[in-house]
Amino acid sequence: MKESRHDTEVRRQRKLEEYRVLDTDNEALFDELVRLAAQACDTPMAIVSLMDADRQWFKASVGMDIDSTPRKIAFCDLVIRQCRNLVVDDAALDPRFIDNPLVTGKPNIRFYAGVPLLAADGSCIGTLAVMDSEARSIEAHQVHTLQAFSKLAMHALDLRLTRLALKDSADEKQHLLDKLDKSQWLMDIARRAVRLGGWHVDLASEQITWSEQAAVIHEEPPGHSPRVDEGINYYAPEHRRKIREAYTSCATRGVPFDEELQLITARGRRRWVRTIGEPEHDPDGSIIGVQGAILDISERKRTEEALRLSEERYRHAAEASQAALWDYDMITGKVSFSETFRNMLGYARLEDMPDTLEAYMQLMHPEDRDRVREKADRMVDRATEDRATAQFRLLTQSGDYRWVESNSKVIRDEQGRAIRRLGSTVDIHERRLAEQQLREQAERMRGVLETACDAIITIDEYGVMETVNPAATEMFGYRAEDMLGQGISILMTDRYRRLHDDHLKRYRETGEARIIGSPQRLEARRRDGTAFPIELTVGEVHLPERRIFTGFISDVTEQETARSALEDSEERFRAVARASTDVIYDYVMESGELWWSDGLEAAFGYTLEEAGNDIQFWIDHIHPDDQDRTIASLEAAFEYRDQEWSAEYRFLRKDGRYAQATDSGVIIRGKPGKPDRMVGGMKDVTEQRVARRKLAEQAELLNKARDAIFVTDLEGTATYWNHGAERLYGWQAHEIQGNTILKRVFASRDDWDQVLARLLEAGGWDGQMRQLHRDGHELQVQCHLTLVLDKSDQPRSILAINTDITEKIELEEQLRQAQRLEAIGQLTGGVAHDFNNLLTVILGNAELLSETLETGSTQKGMADLMLSAAGRGAELTNQLLAFARRQALEPKATDVLNLVQAMQPLLRRSIPENIEIRISPEPDLWLAEIDPGQLESALLNLALNARDAMPEGGRLSITISNSVLDGDYTRQHADVLDGEYVQVAVTDNGQGIGAKDQSRIFEPFFTTKQKGKGTGLGLPMVYGFIKQSRGHIAVYSEPGMGTTVRMYLPRAFGEASKEQTDDAEGVLPGGSERILVVEDDELVLEHVRRLICQLGYEVATATSGDEALQLARSEQEFDLLFTDVIMPGGHTGPDLAREIRRIHPDLRVLFTSGYTEDALTLEESDRPSARLLQKPYPKAVLARALREALDKR
Repeated sequence: MKESRHDTEVRRQRKLEEYRVLDTDNEALFDELVRLAAQACDTPMAIVSLMDADRQWFKASVGMDIDSTPRKIAFCDLVIRQCRNLVVDDAALDPRFIDNPLVTGKPNIRFYAGVPLLAADGSCIGTLAVMDSEARSIEAHQVHTLQAFSKLAMHALDLRLTRLALKDSADEKQHLLDKLDKSQWLMDIARRAVRLGGWHVDLASEQITWSEQAAVIHEEPPGHSPRVDEGINYYAPEHRRKIREAYTSCATRGVPFDEELQLITARGRRRWVRTIGEPEHDPDGSIIGVQGAILDISERKRTEEALRLSEERYRHAAEASQAALWDYDMITGKVSFSETFRNMLGYARLEDMPDTLEAYMQLMHPEDRDRVREKADRMVDRATEDRATAQFRLLTQSGDYRWVESNSKVIRDEQGRAIRRLGSTVDIHERRLAEQQLREQAERMRGVLETACDAIITIDEYGVMETVNPAATEMFGYRAEDMLGQGISILMTDRYRRLHDDHLKRYRETGEARIIGSPQRLEARRRDGTAFPIELTVGEVHLPERRIFTGFISDVTEQETARSALEDSEERFRAVARASTDVIYDYVMESGELWWSDGLEAAFGYTLEEAGNDIQFWIDHIHPDDQDRTIASLEAAFEYRDQEWSAEYRFLRKDGRYAQATDSGVIIRGKPGKPDRMVGGMKDVTEQRVARRKLAEQAELLNKARDAIFVTDLEGTATYWNHGAERLYGWQAHEIQGNTILKRVFASRDDWDQVLARLLEAGGWDGQMRQLHRDGHELQVQCHLTLVLDKSDQPRSILAINTDITEKIELEEQLRQAQRLEAIGQLTGGVAHDFNNLLTVILGNAELLSETLETGSTQKGMADLMLSAAGRGAELTNQLLAFARRQALEPKATDVLNLVQAMQPLLRRSIPENIEIRISPEPDLWLAEIDPGQLESALLNLALNARDAMPEGGRLSITISNSVLDGDYTRQHADVLDGEYVQVAVTDNGQGIGAKDQSRIFEPFFTTKQKGKGTGLGLPMVYGFIKQSRGHIAVYSEPGMGTTVRMYLPRAFGEASKEQTDDAEGVLPGGSERILVVEDDELVLEHVRRLICQLGYEVATATSGDEALQLARSEQEFDLLFTDVIMPGGHTGPDLAREIRRIHPDLRVLFTSGYTEDALTLEESDRPSARLLQKPYPKAVLARALREALDKR
């Protein structure tokens, strides 16, 4: 059934009474809690309140000048009744509190936030609350902080209650121990003598308590209680000094005594007595009394009766004390327990309790049993140790173990043997739990102190430091041991040290403590002597005999710096606002006031009086089309907690024109995140927008330029970078602008320094420069640099317009190389032509001479030797003509793969076996338009070069593939046309060619081989053949790696030409036709005439074209014209052929030349009747050429 409100209130007040906290003194922990709560919530007031039946009482408070209020007007009463959090943003608007005296009068509460203090059973005994005299709100995290503080307050109350309970338990324990000790002593003496008196001295009062027998022995009435000095005076004069010394030694140093002395009774009779004394200790071990016994030795016979009486008194004392007592008779082995012990363990009857020590020990927890047994045995075995205390767990009838504390004493006989053990046992289960909680609470508190960010220092009332936490040692630069025991003034500067000493002196003299509980801003000093600002809050703790103070210290250097910076910032803000050409404003949200700077009039024409301080002025002057958008963006920035806001809109000038304005502001918010104000600036950017559009248009034009155009300052930092610069150097504008170009563009700092010096001297510079691309490769750049001056004619920046001429320079170099080779070719071609004319005569006459001489004769050998030498000369001239591209070629559609494969036997014979030959064709190869014979010669030349480069053996690879050379390639190689080619690559892994020699390998007679091992005409011949065939050749070589020569042969379209075999040699063909021979060299002419006549032909000769035309016009018929291609006199061979054909259309033509020249036109060479015979030639070759020319139609 649900508890009624009345029952809940009764239970709540009963729980509050249990804490015994109402109307108690201030406690530092609660004072610190309310200070921290106020600080966390940024409020001026905070309380820990407890609610009894009629009033609200403050255990601790901040910002309140009262310590209680009637319950009926307390805000906290609503928290108590509802048992949940209560937040009131504005009490003046809340119907529940609008007429409350705490709202309408002091302390004028407008804002309240309170959380309940909940006991373990759920009772709400009070609240922890914060308050403000201004309306406001609270953040969720601040409420959570208050809840955490409320739990900490309850922990403090529970800890306080535990301390009270422990104190009560300790008092009760001490009382029982006192009674038990007295009973045990009496029992001990009773066993020794009949006439025994016990006595006890309370050291605090110096009063002696006598037992009845002690009074009898002294012949004083029972109950007589003398003081110590009076008791000593009962002894005989000769023994007084001895008893005084024994008593003093026992009372001060705890030394027991046992003396036989003579005393004089009250009736004047002397008696010998045995006086025994022992110290009495409190739980802390301090001596609080002396207790003992006095024995009338003369009446020893009455000892047994005295012992019986003593035991009887002990039993009565045990029953009266209600202590859990036990008695172990070590002679019989039996154990007896008191009723209190039975109740403590929950047994129904004493008879059910264990009656032997071993049975009793079985009730102990197994983990405690051996420890207790060992301690008891040690006490029994050692005659000097008669008392022991042990804590252990006993099994109750409910099945639970409970913690108990047992105090025991050994009774010994006159021989010192243990015959009995007496003891009392106290249930300390709740105390142990409370101590555990206390230790945990202390550990938590220690953790708080160890991890606290603030320095926490405890001092005594003289300012001596007793405890410091790690944050304190770190803050002040001392070790903990260097601080403890020192005056706290070592942490202060001289000014505040004097103030502190005055406060302490005033406190000790008057008890007045002005700074308790209120934060103070002071200046502290570190160990190294540096001063820094701190905030100090001091709490006071009252101990039983003294007071201590706890200081909570925060280093507020950053706060002070920030505060100072804020003040400086405010001053600078006002100064900037006055000096700035922009319009600065400050808008306060709550009041709606808007402050304008003087720039408003300069920018838009309005005076400050015309603008006023209302935000509506600003709104009304925004262009109607921009108003909604601008206001909406501002409201969104407020709502979504943005820190900054910006907008562009049109703003009405005083002259009636709208200006394009930019506006940006910083939103300043209060602690709950609510916007308080906004500070910002407006600017008229109309002219800037126009200028920016113009600049954008100009930049767009500059970006369309192919040249690199950029601007740098005098230090080389780029400020402008167009698209052309991006293309040339590889750096994007956003990467380079604002950064130096020195290491990115210039190859060296010296280049920049030299250019800058020339610019500063002349104002401009044009020239070529080596610069860098982003990927590291070098560029050749044509630079046009101009020095740009500012308004005062001082150098400001550098404008650069740069053109990439890298490709141009490379093409020019290629052109120069081609022209050089062309010049060499012209020279060698001319020499070869004239040499061929000579060789024609020599070869022909040597051949004729050889035919006429007898075989085996000396003259025949000489003629053959002459013939062989002339042949070698002819080969040499052919090689020169090949380089000069003036040899006669017969290009045809050729299957290059078949040609290479057919050459394999020849290559194998020419190449040593230690060189591997590998042929790698690509599938679907094209045909090449090439002279196959010359291609074979070129391949053999390259193979022999590769052989010579691999004297130790290696690999020769011939790779054949299709290749397309596009515009990008041909732009970099001026001597090649783009198109389709068959590529033949000859590769070796030999010695390779150095970069220096590669530029000369196509020059005639240049060779890297040893003397006598090469003519230097192999590669030039290959080069000339490829170029004459409209192809391309490229060489790549690395020293030590090998060489690759790539020949690009023009692609042929159509079918491959079939090879024709020469006729078998036999009788030389001849004839009777008329042949007109035209040759400008008379030696050659005569030699040729003689050879042709020997073949049976009729011959007419001419030494020039004009002479030949005269013969043709003389109506003589000729069947064949055999003419040199190049002749003096203006007529070339082809020109002469065309002229004579006009007279004799059916005339056949056979040309001869030491080299082919452009005079042999394509038109003439394509005619079926036109043939070319290469000089020099033997008689058989001439015979076949003449016959073929005459027979073919």
